[in-house]
Amino acid sequence: MSERKSNKQRRAEIRDKRLKRAEAARRALAQPDPRWRDEAGPPPVVGGVATDRELLARYNNTYDLLPAFYFDRPFTCRDCGEAQVWTAKQQKWWYEEVRAPIDSEAVRCRRCRRARREGDPAGNALRERCRQLRALGARAPDAAARRAIDEALESKWWGVRVVALETLGLWADATSVERLKAMVSPAQAPPRGSWLFQARSAAAKALALKLPEAESDWALETGLSGHREGGHLLEALVNRPRAFWERALETEWRRADPERLIRLVWAVRWNAADEALYRSWRGKLRGHADRRVGLAVRYAWGEEI
Repeated sequence: MSERKSNKQRRAEIRDKRLKRAEAARRALAQPDPRWRDEAGPPPVVGGVATDRELLARYNNTYDLLPAFYFDRPFTCRDCGEAQVWTAKQQKWWYEEVRAPIDSEAVRCRRCRRARREGDPAGNALRERCRQLRALGARAPDAAARRAIDEALESKWWGVRVVALETLGLWADATSVERLKAMVSPAQAPPRGSWLFQARSAAAKALALKLPEAESDWALETGLSGHREGGHLLEALVNRPRAFWERALETEWRRADPERLIRLVWAVRWNAADEALYRSWRGKLRGHADRRVGLAVRYAWGEEI
């Protein structure tokens, strides 16, 4: 008679199988495979899950080609040090339902995440600190509040720093806005994976929370220039008056830069919400000398190609 396995043993076996599959996927994808960057055809590895590229494109401002599939990925938990697997289904939920940045990755296993949420004193302390920082954003800043933000931005926990940036965005006063703008547009591009790289995205999202009217032209210029975080800044321009978008279209039409004009077409589509404005420009944009502009108009408004 075979010995019955405990739930713990079964979970360990499932984890080991996932690790082997994830390692096989990693090796397979290390080799060139045209299907990895092609939505047509089956997943390039067993267990692959198709992505929603259109949804990912709306919430990720990147020049990198977005993936066509998710696949199981091995990682080591930052807290307990155990080998774990971030499954393709978990990634789809994280990137498409939570809408997290496509370059974010799993760093902790479920057990350690739960411990931080429920029983770990350090996790509770972090949650309380973040709650206090968010509470500061509900009122006008004073000297003590600004000191609290300065201290939070020196925290070893990146999550605390991100909340501090959100608070600056909620204040939206001149000093806070200038601080965030400096993080969005550093003198040199920060190394990928560094805090400054993460801060650039967090600062852009913070600015989008309550972008002052006076910063509209800066946000538009930064977004149209192809800045990595331009998508967040263009989203901050939602519901700007028609005169703002009319002036932007006139300016970019005269500039004759197709790349900028294409970005503006999408910005108008998602943020202007003015069909009359679109109709007044439809013929002109569709007849642009650069065919890509006309295609962008058709794609943006769901017209037949």
